[in-house]
Amino acid sequence: MSTETKKCPYCFEEIKAEAVKCRWCGTHLSKSPIFVDWYRDLPERKLLGVASAVARNTSISLQAWRIIFIVSILFHGLGLIAYFSIWALTPFHKEERSPFDRVLGILRKVWDTLLGKKQTNEQA
Repeated sequence: MSTETKKCPYCFEEIKAEAVKCRWCGTHLSKSPIFVDWYRDLPERKLLGVASAVARNTSISLQAWRIIFIVSILFHGLGLIAYFSIWALTPFHKEERSPFDRVLGILRKVWDTLLGKKQTNEQA
């Protein structure tokens, strides 16, 4: 049995190297096979890389996805919500965390810091 450890990328606590879920914060560490290749840093990207990431992982062409996003933005605005939601959930580089994951990590650190100070004040 291996005793190697690593730090959880979300709460920064020590966990077993082969862990798929953090025992401290409960975050699933293994990526779903569906989302392994979802990233936005692709050669064909224009703006934020959302349409190219979606096209790469679906059977719909890049031009079709760009048209879908533009038409849905112009007619009812839902395309803008979908576009920025996909942007927030999709990392820029293949081995990077998404913007949403990074914000959650920062918020967890702030929450833990505030909670730690509150517990310290209550103990004093």
